Amino acid sequence: RWLAGAAVPSLAYRWGLRKLRQPQAPKRHPEGFVIIPDDAALVQDIAGRLGAEVPGAEVFSIAHRSPEGAIQASLRVHLVQDTAHLQNIWVDPEVDLAEDLLDTAERAARARRAEALVVAASDPEQAAWLARNGFTRLGSALHTKPLP
Repeated sequence: RWLAGAAVPSLAYRWGLRKLRQPQAPKRHPEGFVIIPDDAALVQDIAGRLGAEVPGAEVFSIAHRSPEGAIQASLRVHLVQDTAHLQNIWVDPEVDLAEDLLDTAERAARARRAEALVVAASDPEQAAWLARNGFTRLGSALHTKPLP
């Protein structure tokens, strides 16, 4: 009896240790699409993955602020090898900064040795604006412009 009484706590202790050492099941995340309000960590993670898959990938943004500090124009550049992909182009309709924003993006891309700009734009107004600024249409929504 005495031996059985001493063995029970020892066995319980060993069982508890084994349970603690077992890998825990990961927390479940919601399935499907989710909206992520602050996506900086996600963007950094994806950029890292793209950078690992595509050598030389660089991502940067260009923005214009008013004297009061409000953003009036912005775009994002994803530079992959010798092509600068312009994304998320936005210009405040109350200011005339679209061409200046595009010129700044061209200079920044050229400084990073890009040979062409690419923009995805399916909106007819955007397509016409891109054509006026030297872009040619490739397919239904892709526009490109070689850089001298």
